[in-house]
Amino acid sequence: MTVDASDGWDLASGVGLTATEAAAARAVAGRKPGALIDDPFAEALVRAVGVEFFVDLAKTTVEDAESGFALPRLVDFVAVRTKFFDGFLTAAQRAGIRQTVILGAGLDSRAYRMDWAPLTTVYEVDQRAVLDFKTATMDKAGIPPRAVHKSIPADLAEDWERSLRAGGFTPELPTAWCAEGLLPYLAPADVDTLLDTITSLSAVGSRLAGDSAVDIAGLVARIGSSRGFSDRASDVKVDINAPDTSATPTSPGVAEHLERCGWTTVSVTAPERFESYQLLELADELPIYQRIQLVTASATAPKTARRRGR
Repeated sequence: MTVDASDGWDLASGVGLTATEAAAARAVAGRKPGALIDDPFAEALVRAVGVEFFVDLAKTTVEDAESGFALPRLVDFVAVRTKFFDGFLTAAQRAGIRQTVILGAGLDSRAYRMDWAPLTTVYEVDQRAVLDFKTATMDKAGIPPRAVHKSIPADLAEDWERSLRAGGFTPELPTAWCAEGLLPYLAPADVDTLLDTITSLSAVGSRLAGDSAVDIAGLVARIGSSRGFSDRASDVKVDINAPDTSATPTSPGVAEHLERCGWTTVSVTAPERFESYQLLELADELPIYQRIQLVTASATAPKTARRRGR
């Protein structure tokens, strides 16, 4: 099955290609000595997308692959981020949460590779073409999900709440929300709207994890100017642009916005998480990673989000 780009972002071009790159990085990270993560399906999904550049990267060693990725140390960062979100979802399971929503699911294989408690439902929200592609790829390989798995085709910039509810989501139940690799690609106003919608759907006891980047415009500009990214872009026709924030007032950070909505939050920087996982320290010449925060939040108070019109 090929990815149909006519139905929104696809996995072989544009921003959707970052999901394929992340999957390739997970495949490489899983073969590293003392690996932090193990995603046994990452390489197969990258092969199914069929971008030769990333197919080649996904099957190489860290040393051979690292120079091909957009950013230095990207394999390590993806491993750190993956472990962080895996740990978050495992902790939510142990706390008794049996409803999980993965936003912007892309090539995330957690529904297929993680140990889920009985009767857990995992909702994956993304463009229809992306979800259909992943499901078809896993079905063809004979790999069943390890939880009750529900694909929710929806555009996160539109009314995805309606689609999620129609798919069986129950707002009265505590939920684990996973927003990995999503928030940095949204304009500040869209991030606020997304967080407000999540808040309105979250019973007390719900949890959320997301990663955010301070100054995404600067982040993307730095990526675009890197030699490795420029070389790669000419091969795979990448066109990644920062969101247009020219008409959008400055937004508070993710943690600050959630705190205003009644969540209790904890934030760590990417370098701090590298240190906690005993990885080689991020060098000062890699300022991009200094801008990335990993945020967890718990809904400990009644919902206070103000819903916005669209």
